[in-house]
Amino acid sequence: MGSGEIKNELEGIVAQRVINGRSIEIYSAKTVDQIKDAHLVFVSHKREALLPALILQARKDAFIIVTESENGLSNGSTINLRLVDNKIRFEISLQSAKENNITFSSRLLAIAISIKGAQD
Repeated sequence: MGSGEIKNELEGIVAQRVINGRSIEIYSAKTVDQIKDAHLVFVSHKREALLPALILQARKDAFIIVTESENGLSNGSTINLRLVDNKIRFEISLQSAKENNITFSSRLLAIAISIKGAQD
């Protein structure tokens, strides 16, 4: 939501890739109502005003919200992208993941720059 550049970059990355026999599809949405059957929703800093509605939808439909802002996790996202030493890194909110019925592998947690919340 809100970033054509990210959409284009992701389309290039996932082209011809398959997970469990299914291709990866990238969609753009301008409103929360346009999100259907998502596994992950990226929200650019320009569209953060939609986070409260997205959080409610994510709890119902169990998808991951990814943001790119200084306060992404405290605003309710599950994963927040950060630029550290000119490299994209990420932080994870285990509380948000739990609320959305999402679990992360220990391998993913091991490479996060920070993890907020306690894991049950």
